[in-house]
Amino acid sequence: MDNTNYGVSFNKPFIGIFMKKTSINRLMKGKHIPTISPFEIANKQKQLTLYYFSMDDINLKKKLIKGTFYNTNKNKWDKQYFAYPDILYKRCHPSKKEKKDFKIFSKHLSKINTQPLNLQNSFNKWEVIQNLSKYPTLLSHLPETILYNDPQDLEKMLNKHQKVYLKGCYGGRGRQVIAVTKLTQGGFRYSLFVGKLYIFEVETFDDLLLNIMNFYKQRPFIIQAAIDLIQIEDRLVDLRPEVQRNGKNQIVIAGLPVRIGKKAAPITTHAESYNFEEFFRKFMYYPKDKISLLKEQITSFVTTIYQHLELDYGPCGELGIDIGLDKNNRLWFIECNSRSRKVSFFNTYDNDAINQSFINLLEYAQYLYSKRGKI
Repeated sequence: MDNTNYGVSFNKPFIGIFMKKTSINRLMKGKHIPTISPFEIANKQKQLTLYYFSMDDINLKKKLIKGTFYNTNKNKWDKQYFAYPDILYKRCHPSKKEKKDFKIFSKHLSKINTQPLNLQNSFNKWEVIQNLSKYPTLLSHLPETILYNDPQDLEKMLNKHQKVYLKGCYGGRGRQVIAVTKLTQGGFRYSLFVGKLYIFEVETFDDLLLNIMNFYKQRPFIIQAAIDLIQIEDRLVDLRPEVQRNGKNQIVIAGLPVRIGKKAAPITTHAESYNFEEFFRKFMYYPKDKISLLKEQITSFVTTIYQHLELDYGPCGELGIDIGLDKNNRLWFIECNSRSRKVSFFNTYDNDAINQSFINLLEYAQYLYSKRGKI
């Protein structure tokens, strides 16, 4: 295959970015995609070959991909056939009807030793908690969590903790999260955020259970003791460290945004976000030395989590790790994200920090390529 079509030189490694077809169409129309534009900006410095593709672009028989790339000679998005990638960055899951072909594609990639830049599958929240519970240094930072099997599980947890969170084992952006409180005067209050905040009260446990079962249907979910997180005017606060490996295979924190949820909402998704130092100075009135100490503690904490997750799931180039700080200044693990959308990071950090985070990814891709066959 000619790697100089259109007069454009394509340098190794080839990094293929798997996306939805609708996203590919948006690229071809020249529309901005927040998670893609920084890749292109960073690659002006690194000069690697980036191409974007969906399942429709893969020719399984010829083992070629009709990739979308930015043609610098034409100053526009273009398409051409590429060899299978050396490095795969997965931005989405294949659809149900695509899963069979994607499995074949994955086998093809395995045979040529294509390296994943990020984790290829979503996390199962129950499995993650079980895995992290194996490590004594993390055990005291994990809220008590059980997998829902029968109504007694929920009843026991509410009797023990008064407030719990229900979370779908799969799924993100808070779409499968319900906060449930056992009221002292009797009855229960539960809240969820689906497009907007909903708060309901029911008188009996049976009514509560019926509504919960109707929400989750047959989907598995966990029950987790609520963490007494710091709050700003009845708004929950958590942190979303964006953690990566760089070109030296070192774990680094690209950004440490702090999120403040909507008033009375059970989650901080769709929240306001602040730079770490700004938040703790402006809202918590921490002096500089206390902010620096907390940042060191968080860096150590999320690095440990990242390392332990890699032991169970394999090496990866990036993770979004949600953590909380309670009113006694203890750090808590909340959940991790294999494909962070980086919304809070983009909203909070400047272009230099964002650019460096994507350079880190590209340099880690180079590291993986250089170690192929040795990993």
